[in-house]
Amino acid sequence: MKIDRIQLKQLLFRIKEDKFMIPNGYKAASLGHAMITHIGDTDPILRDELIYEVLENWTLNDVFTIEEVKDFLEIAFDDQHLFFRIGDKHDNSVFTRTFSLLFIAAALYKHNINPYLSKDDIISYLDKIISYLEREVDVRGFVKEKGWAHSVAHCSDVLGQFAKCDELETSDHKKILNAIANKIAHRKYTYIDEEDERAVTAVMNVIRKEHVSQDEFCTWINDLVQIGTLKIFPDDSVIHVNVKHFLRSLYFRLINEEQFNQVLNVLKDALCRMNRFN
Repeated sequence: MKIDRIQLKQLLFRIKEDKFMIPNGYKAASLGHAMITHIGDTDPILRDELIYEVLENWTLNDVFTIEEVKDFLEIAFDDQHLFFRIGDKHDNSVFTRTFSLLFIAAALYKHNINPYLSKDDIISYLDKIISYLEREVDVRGFVKEKGWAHSVAHCSDVLGQFAKCDELETSDHKKILNAIANKIAHRKYTYIDEEDERAVTAVMNVIRKEHVSQDEFCTWINDLVQIGTLKIFPDDSVIHVNVKHFLRSLYFRLINEEQFNQVLNVLKDALCRMNRFN
C-alpha cells in the first residue's frame, strides 16, 4: 500500500512513541520503502527526527532483514537518491542526497559490526561515494527553516565507516584521505558548522587502521598545507581558513595519542607555518 508523507509522519511519531515497534497491520519493508521515498523531505522533523532515526534504529536493531538493508542500500546509491540532481546548488535536492548518506553510514556501521557485504560491494560503494563527494557543489550546513543539509559532514560520516571496513587496503585508505583533502580545500565556502570535526573523525579512523604509514600521512598533511597556503589575499582566504581549521582540529584530536607523535609534530609545524599572524 502507498503511504503519503502526512500518513508517514503520523506513523513514525507512533513508532517512536512505541519504542520503535512496528505498528499493527504494517510491515517493516513497506515502511522502509516509504521512508526512503521521502528521505529528502524539506520538513526537518519528518526528515531528520523521524525518517532518519527510525531507519537507523531498524537497520541497527535487525528490524530490517539483511536482504532489506541491501535493497535499501541499492536505492540509496541510485540516481534518485545519492545522485539526485547532483550539481544543483542551493535548492532542496541536497536533502535527498545528504540524508541518503546518513542511511548509508548506518548500513556500513552495521556491516562493521557483523559483515554482510562482499569486498566487491564495499569497493564499488566507496568509489560511488568518492564520485559523489567530487561532484557535490552544495556544501551548506544548516538551512533556515529546513534544517541540516551538511553534505560534507554526512559524507565524512560515511567515509569514516568505510575506513573501518576490514575489506579495504592501503590504496583505498589513500583514496579516502585524498577525497577528504580535496573537499576540505574548498575555495568558495567557509565551513562554519563543524564540518572539520566530522572530517577529522573519518581521518582518525584511517590513521588507527595503520594501512597508511606515518611518513605517508605526514606527506599528505604537507601537501594539504601547500594547497591552503595564503598566496593572494583575499582570493585564497577561504581555502586557507578551511585547511587551517581542519588541521587544528586534527592536531587536538591527536594530542594525547603518543603513538602518532611524528604526525603530531608535523601538524604543529604546519599550523605554525599557516598562522599568518605570527
